[in-house]
Amino acid sequence: MGKTSLPMSAKNVNLRWAAFVREYSKNGGNGARAYKKSFGCRTLADARSHASTLLKRPEVQAMLKREQQAIISLHNVETDAIINELMGVIERAKAEGNEKTLMQALDMINRMVGSYNHTQELDIRAQGIVINYVKPLDEEESKNKDKE
Repeated sequence: MGKTSLPMSAKNVNLRWAAFVREYSKNGGNGARAYKKSFGCRTLADARSHASTLLKRPEVQAMLKREQQAIISLHNVETDAIINELMGVIERAKAEGNEKTLMQALDMINRMVGSYNHTQELDIRAQGIVINYVKPLDEEESKNKDKE
């Protein structure tokens, strides 16, 4: 990003951040493209670097969260509906033997329900399919289990 002789006002910065967040949401999360379009940048590498820095700012994270919530509200998308759709994908992937699609759908569900904590058991029941996930034992727990 080229330097300007006049400092940007807080209002202009916030407007540009908002434009960046809208573009970032619209283009599917490509920060470099969003930064280049919102701020203008000579190289993609510079845009990538600046976008990464910008995405770490708490103010931008809050804007992004609000933008995503607005999109969900606008399209009336419910988490249950998405999970039900993913369960359908899982069912079809199982029937077709498509393990890659099956794992991607399971990964999406895990991200949605926040189960990458790995400290709790995940048990999802929908459309007659049961998915169980039990946290694997780490080495220490495994050694203690063997002693018992």
